Amino acid sequence: MAALRSALIGACVAEGWTLTGDILSKGTMFCRTVIFNGSLQIQGGTGIGAGSTLAGASSRSCHVLGTGNLAVTWPAAYEIFVFPTEVFLVVRFSVDRYQWCAFGQSDIALLGTGMWFAATASMQASSGLGLGINTGNTSQPPGLPFWYGYNSDGADNCRIHHGLDGGGWSTGADLIGITTSASELIQLLPNTWNSEAVLLPVRAYITRPSSKLSLALELINARFTRIDNHEPGEVITFGSERWKIFPGYRKDVVNRNGGNNIQHTGTFGWAVRYEGP
Repeated sequence: MAALRSALIGACVAEGWTLTGDILSKGTMFCRTVIFNGSLQIQGGTGIGAGSTLAGASSRSCHVLGTGNLAVTWPAAYEIFVFPTEVFLVVRFSVDRYQWCAFGQSDIALLGTGMWFAATASMQASSGLGLGINTGNTSQPPGLPFWYGYNSDGADNCRIHHGLDGGGWSTGADLIGITTSASELIQLLPNTWNSEAVLLPVRAYITRPSSKLSLALELINARFTRIDNHEPGEVITFGSERWKIFPGYRKDVVNRNGGNNIQHTGTFGWAVRYEGP
């Protein structure tokens, strides 16, 4: 896990990030990366304080797990995708299992910095994943970023510094993900006409007073999709763009709609923009 952290830091520094202590920074983006209890932990902040500490830190950190039922086992392979304002790390292990972490900055004008971060697992380690349509779980992370809203912070595996209504970082309760905002679309994939699965925007909304919502994030270089007819690691082409397909954790075509306390993510997956050979 330490070598994985070093690779992530090296890739970011090579693309214009600065390392101060344990904190990677670029502009108003600040992300602390440490190894904690055998896991790779990331945590967002708003600056660097005295002694190279993370200022304005989120109360939540997110993890690539190194212990427990979902843990990365070695040897493992990894890919790092670094874009101007977004970073994605994807780890493949045990043949068909994947974990990931990601961080960056929203390009939507917000009162906060727009810094966001996410990873496979929440701050409290979980024995399984909880991922499906129109469902959440207060103790198990979904295995995909910005997937659903949470009734508590227990399963919260993503945060964004929105600054709306006098707030700072999002909480598990005020963030709305795709299974609330676009559940009908993801349920239609792959379509029955030609079995294709389109790429859907990864969006996060923040709840506002008077039962309103505000769009706080739309990832530039990642999309949600269904991977029934795609293999993990497959590169697909849409026009001039290429995207690499990954499951949230592990593909399972038999139990394609996921569930709670599971060791897979059905056919729910995502795609990261691919600029390789």
